[in-house]
Amino acid sequence: MGKILDFIAGETQGKRFASFKYCYDDTLEPIEYDPDEEHYINMKDYAESVHDPKMRDMTARAELCRQGPPLFKYFLDGSRRVYKVDDIQYDKKVFPVISGQVSVACCGREMNDNFTFREFHYVEEESYPVVCLPVVANGEGIDNGVFFNNLKNKLNEQPLLKKSGIEIGKVCGI
Repeated sequence: MGKILDFIAGETQGKRFASFKYCYDDTLEPIEYDPDEEHYINMKDYAESVHDPKMRDMTARAELCRQGPPLFKYFLDGSRRVYKVDDIQYDKKVFPVISGQVSVACCGREMNDNFTFREFHYVEEESYPVVCLPVVANGEGIDNGVFFNNLKNKLNEQPLLKKSGIEIGKVCGI
């Protein structure tokens, strides 16, 4: 990974630090964001419509749902692993380099005429590695989409990635 990070730092005119690497998914506490921040979204507003913390008996609701066909036919399932892999300095500020593995799949459920389960079937899936850099890594001043896509293409041409069979699916500026 060090050679790839050195390549990224060189292509973006940054200075690489060999910093502490860790997986965000393994941290004990979630990352907390400042609620006064302009784009803060309180996720408690998007969960269940009833915010009562006490247990509820859902037996009657389950019986009602069981009398008809299932409410949902298609399902998404996904996973991600997010890693802080290094730090790179731009304009005397240090930014994290984040990498991740993103996978998502859609499957469908087929039912018999009497509402009993018949089978699941594959619909579509996507899976690829992602690298996220700060937008200040685009020191060329060109369009961010073009710059980061070009960087992705250059990364994928690196012998180390080609040899290992890894292809970066997206390099994004955040």
